[in-house]
Amino acid sequence: MFHYFAIRSDQLPYLVPYFLSAALMLAMLAYLWRQRANPLARYYGWVIVAQFVSTVAYVLEIAADELAIKAFWDDLQWEPVAGRHPRCLFYAPCR
Repeated sequence: MFHYFAIRSDQLPYLVPYFLSAALMLAMLAYLWRQRANPLARYYGWVIVAQFVSTVAYVLEIAADELAIKAFWDDLQWEPVAGRHPRCLFYAPCR
């Protein structure tokens, strides 16, 4: 059964920074796409994608109504974080 996500008006002020953060990450990804010939830009692009997925999953977790859906988005929220830190190790050889 699919439930729609509805952000309540009392949640909106707390989620505005996350919306702005997601928009900034998309702008960074657009810039990194133009710099994709640089290997460092490619690695950093994957870090930004992981952070974007984590941020969007957090917003969807807040907007969910049922506990099972909240648990799903919470699990999805932490998966990119686990892979983000090992990707940062690729920066050292690129310098």
